[in-house]
Amino acid sequence: MRNFLQIPLIIFLALLLGGCTTSTEPPFFEDRIVLKQKGDVGAYAIPNISITPRGTVLLFATARMQSNVDWGNEQKVVLVRSLDDGQSWLAPQIIAARPNWTVRGLAVIVDPQSGRIHYFGYQSPRSRPDGKPINEIFKIEHPDSMKKLGAGFFYIYSDDEGASWSELKLIELDYWPFGTGIVLRYGKHQGRFVLPARTELKPRLDWQYMHNGVLISDDRGRSWRKGGLTQNQVGECCLVELSDGRLYVNNRNHGPDFVWRSFAISHDGGQTFTEFGVDSQLVEPVCHASLLRLTEPDEENVILFANPAVKARKTWDGASRRRMTVCLSFDDARSWTVKKLIYPGPCAYSSMAKGRNGLVFLAYERGDLGTTNSRQDIAVARFNLSWLKQPTPEPHLARPLKSIFYNTLKVHLKADAGLDIYYQKNEKEQAQLYQNALTLSKTTHLKAWSQDVQGHTSVSIELYYRKSSFCATNTAFFTRQPLRGSRSA
Repeated sequence: MRNFLQIPLIIFLALLLGGCTTSTEPPFFEDRIVLKQKGDVGAYAIPNISITPRGTVLLFATARMQSNVDWGNEQKVVLVRSLDDGQSWLAPQIIAARPNWTVRGLAVIVDPQSGRIHYFGYQSPRSRPDGKPINEIFKIEHPDSMKKLGAGFFYIYSDDEGASWSELKLIELDYWPFGTGIVLRYGKHQGRFVLPARTELKPRLDWQYMHNGVLISDDRGRSWRKGGLTQNQVGECCLVELSDGRLYVNNRNHGPDFVWRSFAISHDGGQTFTEFGVDSQLVEPVCHASLLRLTEPDEENVILFANPAVKARKTWDGASRRRMTVCLSFDDARSWTVKKLIYPGPCAYSSMAKGRNGLVFLAYERGDLGTTNSRQDIAVARFNLSWLKQPTPEPHLARPLKSIFYNTLKVHLKADAGLDIYYQKNEKEQAQLYQNALTLSKTTHLKAWSQDVQGHTSVSIELYYRKSSFCATNTAFFTRQPLRGSRSA
């Protein structure tokens, strides 16, 4: 990770003060499900959101039919549009599909001058020649067989705000595009189209050979060539242009520091990457994320980062994907001084776009609260910078009463919306995330506290639940004695 002490003190203070300025617009936040899983759709996945120069909001996603698996099922690309800044959405339209084939969406980039929408995807049959379902291992390790089966990248475009689309065209690409592309604006490579991408140096599903990179176009999307590669042991990436024209790529991390995001920086518009590191300010459960430049460098220089902000327990940890969070940087991704929770429940891949009047659109995969299914619906949150800057309230945990009980007792812990609750039984046991009511069957010393998205913990509560053999019924006897409180570690 870069050393912030290298930044001159005056510049650091200027950046810090710049990040504390207030926005003039009133705070605004809304979060709603736009694509709801139902019927034959097993799940909606891989959202990409983009906005045309005329203000049409485009939400792309892949409908996974029958089952929520990555490969071997029928998939089709769906588009939902909004013509009024996300206040309402038109009916979903299928823009790429083939009966009984896997047709999945990958990447999008919009030409800021012409308004042409460039969209990329991948198609393949569902089964191998031996009849077994195609999976990711087969796709990576048998590229020649996949090509013979008709698998490959495709490209479509729209010149009328996404209302109609060109015929699907198969194309050759050196890398696997994935995510929302950008057009460079500040450095000597102004006008260059850049798509985030990934690749493997050997046809093996082994993170040692996995790299991210970029696809580059200098002719406004008519042709694409491969750019440089990032470090290895990474999954999907997202990117943003820094204030001096450098290209910053942020990676899903499968390396030894997998609980934090990794990054790479290019000084030549993506041709090569020469700076690499790990950002211990950005935690992750090993999942795709998104980046967005919100304000210009000569203004507040705000860059946004969004992902499920939970530390992974292992190098692939789908069950921990929750707490969709937006982080703010005012100093070109050196530090992330503000963190704001969007949704506390299960969630996964995301994509961001800037709308009119500074409105931010965040599309993300979302599951129901109380489950571990992070890939179900596609939600779109809309908010502005004023809302992001609003102070986060101090975490608070409601205090259950002390009790004496007979047989068993259910203990319910409650906290303010958006807060996680952690509890620990009998001090020697490991702290755990509270998800459902606790059932006690023996005398228990319970300690609990809540935590917000920035890691601030509440004052902990400690309760002593005593199982008594003298009670005639399964009734709890409560006391009104004050509870001890201490700041949790």
